[in-house]
Amino acid sequence: IEEVFTPGALVAAGKDHDPLAAADAALASAKAKGASKELLEKLTAYRDKVAENAENAIDSSEQEAFDELAKERGEHDPVFSKFSRYSKENPSHVLRYAYGGEPLWFCRPSQLSGAPPACERCGAARIFEFQIQSQLISLLGSSRLADRLDYGTICCYVCSQSCDAADGSAPYMEEFAHVQPEPYDAW
Repeated sequence: IEEVFTPGALVAAGKDHDPLAAADAALASAKAKGASKELLEKLTAYRDKVAENAENAIDSSEQEAFDELAKERGEHDPVFSKFSRYSKENPSHVLRYAYGGEPLWFCRPSQLSGAPPACERCGAARIFEFQIQSQLISLLGSSRLADRLDYGTICCYVCSQSCDAADGSAPYMEEFAHVQPEPYDAW
């Protein structure tokens, strides 16, 4: 959970990032989603370079160079840059809990516009509670489920009054989730 993350904890625990597994997962996911031939060729070439030598994986300085190029082309998305920095520091972080806080959006396009709908039971406003980060997809590896998932982040909002279900009904209340997709056309 966000509040207890310690930089370097993954390395200390012997769970350092595996660039080849990440490249394999990205390639498998792209294939399952019907990516273009050109994209698959580029991902395959990247995967092969990483398999040859893990030092060929994109490091933070290369990512910064890509960010600079995007800025020059007028494509910079500061929201995505913030999300990327957070994800880089928390590579296996899949759940971000911040009750009453604000979501960490994936990118500028497709954020929730306005307030989430009010609680259907009591009419109170809903507030942000947690989000499911897209890092989950790469951690699932190449599986049927991972190949079907495609999102930037999923933000969950709950009743601000924590109202209870009516007597004799299900013990759980339906809450509101906003799925922010990856912005294929918006970037």
